[in-house]
Amino acid sequence: MDAHAFPVDENGKPKVRCWEHRGCEGLTGLKGKLSEECPHGRTDCYSPCTIECQFAQCSNPWHKVATDFNLLLDTTVDRSAVMKEGCRSCAYFLTYGPRVGEVEHRVEPDAIHRNSDSNVTLSMF
Repeated sequence: MDAHAFPVDENGKPKVRCWEHRGCEGLTGLKGKLSEECPHGRTDCYSPCTIECQFAQCSNPWHKVATDFNLLLDTTVDRSAVMKEGCRSCAYFLTYGPRVGEVEHRVEPDAIHRNSDSNVTLSMF
């Protein structure tokens, strides 16, 4: 896919930041019960939709799995900006997605706002 097929403006900036949307809400406009029951839609930690989720499969015409090793291994790409794991190998995201340090990601669990005993629980999915 050539760069002209990607939805970018005249300044080379992305018109669509599809990596910021979960598959169960995203560009299709699904809201409500489906997105509320999503186990990945947690607000207390970073939890992107897995590639196994049927709603996380990208159907955008510009989605192409990158094959350029330089693009795939680019350390300046902020891979923590994605809401779907599949975006991490997408040529559109890797080319036009945010770079490390451009966006500040803060996860503030409820425990931060309460007096807690300083224990941390990690959940592995």
